Amino acid sequence: MSRAILVTACVLGFVSTSARASEPIVLETAEPFIVAEVSFQSGSAHDPPGKEGLAYVTARWLAEGGTQSLTNAEVLRRFFPHAAEWSVRVERERTLFVFRAPKVGFAALWPLVVEIVTKPGLRETDFARLKDDARSQVVNALRQDNDEELGKELLQSLLYEGHPYGHPVAGRASTVARLTAEDVAIFRRDHVRGDTADIAIGGGLTKGEALAFAAMMQDALPMSRVRAGRLRLPPVALPSAPRAVIIDKAGGSTAVSMGFPIEVTRRHPDFVALLVAGSALGEHRTFNGRLMQRLRGVRGLNYGDYAYVEHFVQDGWSVFPQPVVSRAQQYFSIWLRPVKNANADFATRAALWEFERFVREGITQAELDDTRRFLAGYSKMWVQTTARRLGYRLDDRTYGTGDLIADLPARLDTLTLADVNAAIRRHLGRKAPVIAVVSPEARALAETWARKDATAKMTYEQGSKTPDDVLAEDKKIGAHMLGLDASRIEVRALSSVFE
Repeated sequence: MSRAILVTACVLGFVSTSARASEPIVLETAEPFIVAEVSFQSGSAHDPPGKEGLAYVTARWLAEGGTQSLTNAEVLRRFFPHAAEWSVRVERERTLFVFRAPKVGFAALWPLVVEIVTKPGLRETDFARLKDDARSQVVNALRQDNDEELGKELLQSLLYEGHPYGHPVAGRASTVARLTAEDVAIFRRDHVRGDTADIAIGGGLTKGEALAFAAMMQDALPMSRVRAGRLRLPPVALPSAPRAVIIDKAGGSTAVSMGFPIEVTRRHPDFVALLVAGSALGEHRTFNGRLMQRLRGVRGLNYGDYAYVEHFVQDGWSVFPQPVVSRAQQYFSIWLRPVKNANADFATRAALWEFERFVREGITQAELDDTRRFLAGYSKMWVQTTARRLGYRLDDRTYGTGDLIADLPARLDTLTLADVNAAIRRHLGRKAPVIAVVSPEARALAETWARKDATAKMTYEQGSKTPDDVLAEDKKIGAHMLGLDASRIEVRALSSVFE
């Protein structure tokens, strides 16, 4: 019998207050360009059952379908002389359009941007192309090109089975193929509205100028009779026992993701304590976390070993989290970036060995002091561009909190060791992990994990010299059981994933 936690209530509804546009977010800087972010309070979690991928295709059709008077190619020709950039990104609960241009170009092109969003071309030829592209995102890009992303999406689909978060943003291969132009028209009518929009504008302009630009978009967007309510989600079931799903895929390495839902979001009083805990365990692409130190640093096991206390998307080629990926329900996760197939079993056990010790023993005062100083400085890097600062302002609004980045140093200063270790035990302890694996050794791993007496061995490079204490610990890790019952281990064919 599974346990459940209620993070938010159940269905998308409406509140009975008069509809109105939200106050624009304005950031005045001395930079010679302007960034505008138009965010709608809808994303893939709003896809109707059987129409997964609808939010993604709708957003792409708006962004890349031109206007009623101009094709997409003609729009791009207008943008090019001004070095203007235009993009769209869809997340579970948000769709974000971003326009960036020098000040003169921005003023000249902003009316065209308003037209793209509010008077789109919606040509059938573009619709067919973008549907095919969405399906390709699942069948080719996700299944074939990136094992890490495939494993991370698999983990989310397992954590959120039967839930609005439980499918990739681009949808499922079969459901995208069935989408119609009428589906898009209905979705656009219900979700691309002034009362669901948040507009953030920053750069080298005055507040008055920014508000005037925002008003142009707000005035052109349709308004509902009542204001849209926040997305309300069903309870998330916590697994009662460990579970593993392994995708059988040919390749030279194995990708492992594991985790479980948690009730902590940025609104929660324990969020900053868990932020410190996650950083101390495995900050993304740094060596200050225990996982990176013990698995890569000591053993040279793989490229990266990280932990996250909320959904994490890497912002391009940077090491920083992408803003505007806010969620009403969150999950804790650990990623093991590609591991040699021979060490896949050992790496999985080693990660859980370190995690369980982390929960059992907590962090030390020295780790707290170091991590607190690190985050106080590192968090400033999260808002080093105008676009990122606007994104964090949008997230602050979504979560209904204060300015996270400005407030973080003071909140870190007030944390005690007891606070952090209590939060670790409260939110990360006694949780059964879900393990998602992409590996050519799928069936061998499944058979090994189903045996109660099976052990794993760490394979080092020939000629390497490993300290005796590490070798002794390797034997303990290799004998560490994952707690998996054979009935909760599944091997899936690649062709069936997100079909």
